[in-house]
Amino acid sequence: MKFRGSLRNKIITWSFIPTVIILISVALVTFYSYQEVTKDLVMSQSAELARYKRNQVENVLTEIVNPLMYDYIFFLDANKTLNLFDRARNLEQANVYDDFFNGAIVFLDVNGKVLYSELSHPEWIGTSWAHRDFFRDSKRTGGLNVIIGQLIDNRSTGEYLLPFATNLRNAEGNFAGVAVLCLNLNSEPANPFISELDVHFGDQKVIVMDASQRVIYHHDPKLIGQKLTNSEELTPLFSKDQGDLRDDQVKSYRAKNGDAVISAAYMRISDSNGWWVIQEQSWDELMQPSLAYRRLLIILLAAGVIVPVIVVTYGAGHLTRPIEEMIRAAKEVSSGNFGRKIITTSNDELEELAYQFNRMSSELEQSYSLLEKRVADRTHELETINAISDVVNRSLDLNMILGNALEKTLEVTNMDAGVAYRLNQGSQMFEILTHQGFSPAYIAKHRFLPFSLSGFQLNDEDPEIIVAYIRDYPIPALKEDLQKEGIQVAVRLPLMSKGRMLGYLGLSRHSAEFVTPDEMKLFKAIGQQISMAMENAHLYEQAEESAATAERNRLARDLHDAVTQTLFSVSLIADVLPDLYRMNPEEANKRTLELKDLSRGALAEMRTLLLELRPSALTSVSLPDLLKQLCVAANGRALVPIKFQFEGERDLPEPQKIALYRITQEAINNIIKYAQATQVSVELIQAKNFVEIAIRDNGIGFDINQVELYRMGLRIMQERADVIGAELRVVSNPGKGTNVTITWCETMDEEEE
Repeated sequence: MKFRGSLRNKIITWSFIPTVIILISVALVTFYSYQEVTKDLVMSQSAELARYKRNQVENVLTEIVNPLMYDYIFFLDANKTLNLFDRARNLEQANVYDDFFNGAIVFLDVNGKVLYSELSHPEWIGTSWAHRDFFRDSKRTGGLNVIIGQLIDNRSTGEYLLPFATNLRNAEGNFAGVAVLCLNLNSEPANPFISELDVHFGDQKVIVMDASQRVIYHHDPKLIGQKLTNSEELTPLFSKDQGDLRDDQVKSYRAKNGDAVISAAYMRISDSNGWWVIQEQSWDELMQPSLAYRRLLIILLAAGVIVPVIVVTYGAGHLTRPIEEMIRAAKEVSSGNFGRKIITTSNDELEELAYQFNRMSSELEQSYSLLEKRVADRTHELETINAISDVVNRSLDLNMILGNALEKTLEVTNMDAGVAYRLNQGSQMFEILTHQGFSPAYIAKHRFLPFSLSGFQLNDEDPEIIVAYIRDYPIPALKEDLQKEGIQVAVRLPLMSKGRMLGYLGLSRHSAEFVTPDEMKLFKAIGQQISMAMENAHLYEQAEESAATAERNRLARDLHDAVTQTLFSVSLIADVLPDLYRMNPEEANKRTLELKDLSRGALAEMRTLLLELRPSALTSVSLPDLLKQLCVAANGRALVPIKFQFEGERDLPEPQKIALYRITQEAINNIIKYAQATQVSVELIQAKNFVEIAIRDNGIGFDINQVELYRMGLRIMQERADVIGAELRVVSNPGKGTNVTITWCETMDEEEE
C-alpha cells in the first residue's frame, strides 16, 4: 500500500522539537548557572562574615580579658619566694578585679590537686583537676601564658565557669602549680565578658562553642553552658578531630532543611581547646536581592515550554484522532466484541495500522471461539472427575464404590453400558462386581474372565487404556457376544495402584462414534479416581482385620494373665480342701476364705473384661462403680487387700471419666507388678468443680528421678492426664511406699457444655 504523506514528516512539521529542546536547554543551563553562582557568592559572603565575627571575639579577649589576666599574673609572679598557698591568700586579700573573674579562684599544685579555693567552693579542696585540659596545657607551656580551658559545669551550684589558667614558677624557676581564674557565664548581672559580646553581636544569631561542644555565648542566654552534641545543624563542624583544625579555618554550609546558612570560623585557644564562632543567617534573606532576576528567568523558561506545547498540542490533536478511534476499538475488542472494525482514510501509516488492527480482530474472534470450546471441554472434564470422586468416596465398601462409580461414569460420559471387574490376585481371574446396560445372559456367561482375554499384559505396571471397535475386536470369543448386545465401541480402563492391577472398568457405546483424545484423557482421570478409592477400601479392610486381630490377642493375654491364673489357683485349692478338712480344719477354713476371695476376684476380672469388650458400658457406669469393680478384681488377682472409699456424687464428661479410670487402672497394675505391697487404698473425692483420686500403697517404693518412665507406665498415665487437663502427682521414696494423686478441675467451658 502506498502513502501520499508520511506520519513521521507530519509529526516533525507540527512539533518543532529542535527549537523547543534548544530553548529549554538554554533556559535551564542559564537558570542553573545563575543559581550556582548566587549560591557561591552567598556562601563566600557568609564565610567572610563568620571570620569577621571570629575576629571580634578575639579582640574582646585581647583588649579586655588578657590585660586583666596579665595583671593577676604579674601580681602572682612578684611573690615567687612564697609558697603556693600564701600566694593565693595574698591574691584573695588584694581583691583585684573580683567583679570580672566572679566565678572562682583556684590554685592547683604540681599534681593537679586543688590546694586552694575561695570560700564559695570549699568542696573543691583536695579534689584532683589533673584531667582538666587547662592544667595539662599550662604544665607543658613555658613562660607566662594565659590558657583558656573548656567550660566547667558546676552541677552543685548550676554555674557554668570559663577558666583562665596560668602556670606558676617558684624562686628557682621550676613549675610550682597553676592558678585558675573563672568567669561565671550565667551570673546576674551578666559578666563583663558576656556583656561585651552582646555589644558586638546585638540581636544577631551568633554562637561561640568550645572544643567540648558547650556553648560559651549564645543569642539565647538560656542555652549558655549547654552541650549541642545532638544538634543536626552543627554536626558538620565536629566531623574532624580537634588536632586537624587550623586557626582561622572557616566552614560554610546550608542547613538540612534549607532555611538557613551556617558559617563558622575556628579560633585555636590552646593545644587542647579551640572555639567555633558560628553565624546563622536566613537563606531567604540572603537570596532576596536576586529574586527579581530569578523571576525573569522563570518567565523565560515557562515561555520556552508553553509556546511549543501549544503548537505541538494542536498538531498532536490533528494526528491522534485516528489513534483515539483505534484505542476505543481496542477497548471494545478487550471487552469481547472481536468483530470491531476501524475505517480511516489518512493515507499514511495510520491507515496501515488500522488495516492490521482489523486483521488482528478477526483472528482474535476465531481464537476466542476455539478457546471457549477448550474451556468448556476442560470444565466438563473437571466436573466429571469431581462427580466421580464424590461418589467413590462416599463409602469404603468395594461393591458400592464400583457400583456408584460405574453409574456416575455412564451418566457423565457418552457411553451406554459398562461392567466393573475385580482381579483375584491368586487365580489371576477377573470377576464382575457390578454392571449396567448388559443382558443377564451376557453377564452370566462372562462373570469370570481369564487375564489372558482382558487384553492387558501381565506385570505391566503402567498399562494403556484399550479402545476397540467391534469390527476390529481382537478377541473372537467376546466379539460375537458384544455384537449381540449392540456394542460398536468398547473401552477398557485399567484400575491400578502402585503398579499393581486391581481390576478394570469396561465401557461400551452402541454407536460407532470415534473416541476422541479428550475423552481418553477423561477416561484416564476417571480410572485414577476409582483406583484410589479401591485402594482406600482395601487398606480399610486390612486395618479392620489388623485391629480385630490385635484386640483378640489382647483379650487372650488378659484372660491368661488374670482370669485363667486365678481359676487355676481356685482349682488347686478346691482339690486339696477335702483332705485339709480331715487333717487340719482350721487351715481348711482359711483356704475356703481364700477360695471365696479368688472366686470373687475372678468374677470381678471377668466383668472388667466384659466392660473392655463393650466400651459403651464404661460410659454408662458411674466412676465410683468402675473403680470399685477395678479394686475387687485386683484384690482377687493379687490377694492384696485394696480398700476403696469415695465421697460425693456427680456426672463426669465421658473423656474425663474414661481417662481417670484408665489412669487408676494403670496405677493399680503397677502396684501389683512392682510394689510388693501388703496394703493398698484408693480414695475418690467428687466435688462440684473438681475430682481427685488418691492411690496409696506401703510397698518398696522407688526413686522418682531414676525410674524409667516406660517401665512403670508413668509416661502413659501422664499423657492421659495431659489430654483431659488433669494434674498427676507421684510421690515415692525407696522403702516408704508410693502415693499417686490425680486432680481434675472443671473449666468454665466444660461447665457450659
